[in-house]
Amino acid sequence: MSNPGRAGLIILSLSMAVASISCSENQIQEVSYSLVEGWAELPEGIEAWGQTIGVEIDTGGNLLVFQRCFASNCIGRDEVPAFLKYNSDGKLIDSWGEGMFVWPHGFFLDVDGNIWTTDARGREGKGQQVLKFSPDGRVLMALGTTGVAGGGPNTLSGPT
Repeated sequence: MSNPGRAGLIILSLSMAVASISCSENQIQEVSYSLVEGWAELPEGIEAWGQTIGVEIDTGGNLLVFQRCFASNCIGRDEVPAFLKYNSDGKLIDSWGEGMFVWPHGFFLDVDGNIWTTDARGREGKGQQVLKFSPDGRVLMALGTTGVAGGGPNTLSGPT
């Protein structure tokens, strides 16, 4: 490449870099929020949050929380729901997933409002699965063999 061609390329590159920086600076908005203590009511008998996997807004505008049974896993906590659904006022309007998970890990809402989850560990006949739930918490699909880790056609190992 000749020197005039190289100089033109350098000037063009610098111009694009400056333009992208100035556009980025104009688009930065200050995030403001305020904490509302105790906004989301906890289920009866639960005193504190545990490890939360994900929080999404469902198709009805409700807040859906997927969490590890208010602990670091769900082992021995079969009576505790893994899913909590809140309205915009923080009122618990639904919960489900009791006794279904070992170590909730992945969480995704699809365009139809269905809930996809993963249970990345297996124990006591549970886990090592991908589960698809309807928006109201019914199991629509289960991928993997419940509680069995592996690399075969019907098993998963630590799905994420």
